[in-house]
Amino acid sequence: MATKPVLLAAAILLLAGCDFIADKAADNVTEQEAKDGFIEGCVKGALKPESFKRPLSQEEATKLCHCAYDTASAQYTDRAKWKRDLVRAGLSPNDQNQEIFQKLVVGLQSCATNQNLM
Repeated sequence: MATKPVLLAAAILLLAGCDFIADKAADNVTEQEAKDGFIEGCVKGALKPESFKRPLSQEEATKLCHCAYDTASAQYTDRAKWKRDLVRAGLSPNDQNQEIFQKLVVGLQSCATNQNLM
């Protein structure tokens, strides 16, 4: 049973390390670079045939991803936090419990609906 507290402590240290890495990475990129990285990854995902009711063109996917970025970004008044969260999401794409993922998903759904893609 003594291993559970040790594992918990190790997990906490690992998560703290991830935050530190994300913060350092965010300090080394501009908001435009973070945006470009998001748009690139988003477009790749949006172009997958199973992503929408019909395949999207490169132009449609790019427009959708810019819209989703702008929609989610507008919810952050603290630009440094926005960039940190965006970088953190890029470093941990499987951790979809992050606040930013919820905002990005809502943005994507709203934009896709407005662009008649859903």
